[in-house]
Amino acid sequence: MAVSTFSASEVVSRENVNSRISGVNQDIAGVSQNIVSINSNITGINRSISSINSSISSINNNISSLQTKINNARAGTSLYNNGSGSNGSITLSQSVANFSYIEIYTDSGRCHKFLSPNNTSKKISYVNNDGNAITWISKTISFSGKSISVTKHVSGFATNQQTIVYTDKSSPIYKVIGYKNNI
Repeated sequence: MAVSTFSASEVVSRENVNSRISGVNQDIAGVSQNIVSINSNITGINRSISSINSSISSINNNISSLQTKINNARAGTSLYNNGSGSNGSITLSQSVANFSYIEIYTDSGRCHKFLSPNNTSKKISYVNNDGNAITWISKTISFSGKSISVTKHVSGFATNQQTIVYTDKSSPIYKVIGYKNNI
């Protein structure tokens, strides 16, 4: 049998191999620790993403709620609606104090807007010229809670021949709508 001969540089001692294996094992342990650290960081990032998603969901809910309030404020609330109208006291479904402003619809579809009218008296006045006569209406409306009352009413018309003034001619209120601007 022939014996192989190796030069000194080719001979690797068992001790040298074990040292290299130990070094590789230490590298593997370091890589494992890095993987654990990376996994921990990923878990933290996932928690942050989950928290951000929760915040986004909450913000979207708030936006949706605000949009609903805006839409409701724009739509207004019907406080009174009567096709026959009323010239006297009107009882509303809610107090005018609950609204930033209200609209009152009178004869011929005229709309009159009043800011914060609760516990006040306001005037409605208008003039119409149809070419043959000039008609005018003026009334004072008092607001208190759920009640609207016409407290003073004057109307009349004038042509080139005559002028007539009425103090009791009807000019009914048909509709009252309340709007809330406090969103």
